[in-house]
Amino acid sequence: MTFRKKFGTIINGEVMREVEIIALNHQGLGIAKVDGKVVFVENALVGEIVLIKIVKEKKNYSLAKVIKYIKISDKRYNYNCCNYLECGGCNIGHLNYLDQLEFKKNKVIDIFRKYNNLEINPHIYKTDSFNYRNKVVMHIKDGKLGFCKKSSNDIVEVDNCLIASKDINRVLKIIRMFDLSRVSRVMIRSTYKDIMVVINGKIDELTLIEKLDFVSSIYVDDKLIYGKDKIIEKLGDYLFYISKDSFFQVNSKQALNLYNKILDFAALKKTDRILDLYCGTGTIGIFLAKYSYSVLGIEVNKDAVKDANMNKLLNKVNNIDFILEDSSYIAKIDDFFDVILVDPPRSGLDSKTLNNLKLRKTPKIIYVSCDPMTLSRDIKLLEDVYKVDKIALFDMFANDYHVESLVLLSLKDNL
Repeated sequence: MTFRKKFGTIINGEVMREVEIIALNHQGLGIAKVDGKVVFVENALVGEIVLIKIVKEKKNYSLAKVIKYIKISDKRYNYNCCNYLECGGCNIGHLNYLDQLEFKKNKVIDIFRKYNNLEINPHIYKTDSFNYRNKVVMHIKDGKLGFCKKSSNDIVEVDNCLIASKDINRVLKIIRMFDLSRVSRVMIRSTYKDIMVVINGKIDELTLIEKLDFVSSIYVDDKLIYGKDKIIEKLGDYLFYISKDSFFQVNSKQALNLYNKILDFAALKKTDRILDLYCGTGTIGIFLAKYSYSVLGIEVNKDAVKDANMNKLLNKVNNIDFILEDSSYIAKIDDFFDVILVDPPRSGLDSKTLNNLKLRKTPKIIYVSCDPMTLSRDIKLLEDVYKVDKIALFDMFANDYHVESLVLLSLKDNL
């Protein structure tokens, strides 16, 4: 071993270490070892040899950034964004897209193998690499409009976001021309035909309306100052209202692929009754309703339930109803269901809901998850009653380490 590898290189009085990246962690950080201690390295790929600087020491690991690339992976992609190294919006854009898909698939395989003792080989459905996001939220600080820096509340100014839709970037360029000294936050949504802009703070409203006369809706501090109060998105044959505070999948094209696969996994009969937990604005339940006898959606957010009922009317769906309750309400429902659909937040299912699902022994549970770790945990807690039948993955967030998972759980034969 050379002196440089063992003791480090001193540059401007700081010690740098030459390391080889041996793996990627689940967040896409390169993994190396220095003196037997694990080091997570930003913007580094397997097989690369890099000169690093330790930026944070923890008890069991260190965080580092690359000072110089000595050997570069042939999988490295030149992510053409001037803010990439600072912005917290994208984190694996330096990996070419097909290898991004492989990384996400292998991450889920590794989690299920390690925590569920299951060998899986799911298909992962790809998406557009760029201009796919239908929503961005930007902040303003010290006159800068943009996204938060990695691990910081400081702002990276953004002129054009590669993953945001072209309509969003068009609006962004105009908003940047305004005096934003009294503005704290800007949200922009776009759909197949509509654009919504939501400003928090004080801005020249008359000029804003004049410059953004092509958008469908403008809010300033919760007040609708222009256009309509909701916009509409189209998924397949269905239309859905989106209000300014509604949750909606940020990748509309991939959301349609996900919903079609849910329909495939459900294998519905016209006599089937569906319970849709965490139903949000009712999009999935409405999508499935015409293939079933009935759908009951449960959602804790009153604005989402209001939108869900409007979406029901908009799509002329008569066999779906929505209840304003949290997911534990299923303990009070005596009705039998053939399929239960769950689409919980990143934190996964709470203990009461898990216990109620086990007690009900519904033939099928379809689980939509944005976090494979909490998904794996919940499947482990259900394994005495349910088995994993099918898994599919969806790249909802290209250039980001997150992945959407879809799992079909079937009641075990002896129950």
